[in-house]
Amino acid sequence: MEAGEPANRLTQRVEQALNILWQQSKTPAQQRQTLQRLETLLQRHPHSHSLLEFLLTKHLQMHRPAAALAVLDGVLKQYPTNASLHYRKGQILQQMGKTREAREAYLQCLRLDPRHPEARKRSTPFETERPLCQ
Repeated sequence: MEAGEPANRLTQRVEQALNILWQQSKTPAQQRQTLQRLETLLQRHPHSHSLLEFLLTKHLQMHRPAAALAVLDGVLKQYPTNASLHYRKGQILQQMGKTREAREAYLQCLRLDPRHPEARKRSTPFETERPLCQ
């Protein structure tokens, strides 16, 4: 890869490498081990959106939403003002049936980015309870 290669090309390469690594993990035990290794890598590179999304997706596909939430919370500790992370947390909590916590995550997203269109859409059902941004 050349120094001037665009970031989206790098993202594509990372995603390809992650998918190849995942394909090599044949058994559930190997998949869990791969996820653990990738979580360690994410701790060192929490800014890697591709790696984070890959981990969240795989945990959710394996019906492990609590593990996905733990990964996301770890990144949120380092980037607490990232509205998109709070939005993603709201999505996972909503999938888990935790509507009150999901609402809080969406509201936090909107506090950080009042124009976040997806969070506004997601929080609409909750508007009757209290104002979105205070």
